Amino acid sequence: MVRIIRSVSRGEEVNIDYGFDFYANPKEVRCKRSQTQYFFACQCNPCRGDWPCYNDLVGRPRQLKVRLSPALSEEMERQAAAYQIGMDFLLKLDVATALPVFRDYLMVMNELVEHPDARYIDCEEAYKQCLWLENRGYRPKVPPSSPTSPLAAAGTMAAAAAAAAHGHPHGHHPQHPEAALRQSSTTSTLR
Repeated sequence: MVRIIRSVSRGEEVNIDYGFDFYANPKEVRCKRSQTQYFFACQCNPCRGDWPCYNDLVGRPRQLKVRLSPALSEEMERQAAAYQIGMDFLLKLDVATALPVFRDYLMVMNELVEHPDARYIDCEEAYKQCLWLENRGYRPKVPPSSPTSPLAAAGTMAAAAAAAAHGHPHGHHPQHPEAALRQSSTTSTLR
């Protein structure tokens, strides 16, 4: 199974990043490894665009895709606060509560920030940690928070903000990011 964290158009190629190595090594090292270990020449956006390593991104000003309105600025602040709450849940190993918080953050911020973005990458890694725990059968000892919690309301606001950024009324997204994917080698195609 492949899970994705952004909307994907039908027929669009989906690449994997081989873990944090993708952010820790420069393009030359990644490309050499893909050629010698996996026998392909990587053509992902980061390699084609020669994105910098993570350490070179930290402290850089965030670049936005859209003009920042007061409403979107407030949403970015809500998402930053929700991300911190998600991290608190992850540190308590409450994966069931942390996962939707991180997913909502990634969905909203993918529409707003230019990539690569250090804070977005941090959330991707936290999301992957949750998936790793969940896929290995980890279950919290305490039940997750109720769906009427402030985080549930924040998720609804996040969906509306992401939809507004793309002009979709009432928070409707044409394709959900957890749509079924068919994996083929290092790429997948949305069905």
